[in-house]
Amino acid sequence: MELGGKFLEKNINLFIPAAGCAVGGIAIRRKEMRNAISYFATYVFEKTAKAPSMLGAYILEGSKAGASAAAVWTAHRVLPLNVKGFGKLIGASIEGAVRFYNFMSNRTWNVEGREIVCHTLTKPNFNMVDYVFIEKGCKDLDRTNKLNHEFYNYASAMKGGMYDNEFITSHTDFTREDYGESPLSFAKSLGFTEKDWDRSAKVTILRASCMSPYAYDKETFEIYAQKIDEAIGKKLAQLYLNNEL
Repeated sequence: MELGGKFLEKNINLFIPAAGCAVGGIAIRRKEMRNAISYFATYVFEKTAKAPSMLGAYILEGSKAGASAAAVWTAHRVLPLNVKGFGKLIGASIEGAVRFYNFMSNRTWNVEGREIVCHTLTKPNFNMVDYVFIEKGCKDLDRTNKLNHEFYNYASAMKGGMYDNEFITSHTDFTREDYGESPLSFAKSLGFTEKDWDRSAKVTILRASCMSPYAYDKETFEIYAQKIDEAIGKKLAQLYLNNEL
């Protein structure tokens, strides 16, 4: 078996799941081996979660179903891997991500007498947009982390449901354990001090994978934007009314 090589990991932007991965399967008898092959991505799994929600963490890279290979083969013939095919789809979605980034940057919501401000992390060069909500004037990083984590709960299946959820997003933690002191500069840009960072040792980040190839169009995005603005406002109001902080 030959391992290695380079590929564009298209499953990161979700258009073709597992497109760059090998296919096949592996069975391990002893469950103790799960810890040896596990990868607990912060942006996917809660540390307090238990089976069955944790089952996806127990996987070897490349051990995908054979159906994945057939799906990739078909997708590559519908949308060829060139600038007029798959490249056009990626390009349109990135433009949509930039529109979402510009829309969210420094946007505010007035909720229960508080002004909630959105701070974006960095201008996207791909589909991912990272952002943080913060109460204007708040100097408590732990409270800010909880605000964003609770917002995620309402913008996911945790508390918000799925079928009637108007805004769904994911989250991750920029922790000292994983990133060292790299998140400190972002924490400072939010108005927190190095002492705040030392105490919390993490910044909770909300992250959106902007996949729509239609949001690049200005008029189309304005339709999205109005609904996004309303949905975010409702979720923020809901978590404050329920005293989630």
